[in-house]
Amino acid sequence: MIALSLGQTETTIVTVPVNQLQPSAPEMDKRVTAKGKEHAIHLGKQIEMQNREDFIDPNETLPIIKYQEDDVRAEIRKTLTLCAEEVQ
Repeated sequence: MIALSLGQTETTIVTVPVNQLQPSAPEMDKRVTAKGKEHAIHLGKQIEMQNREDFIDPNETLPIIKYQEDDVRAEIRKTLTLCAEEVQ
């Protein structure tokens, strides 16, 4: 979705194995901390979470929390398009 938002139709997206990402996470966190910044979630934890197949059926929770079903992918595309316009 990001490549398409940038108008990149010939871009190849390569998935990096999680075991290649994990070792670099602590060093990346240290660099961010040294700049006086922080991530909402440490990168090692983010990498771990992205690699899991966690899923909650929204139909089980929508009526309870009185939440309306949205087209999340469409909203992500809209946001990415706006961000891409800002950087171009």
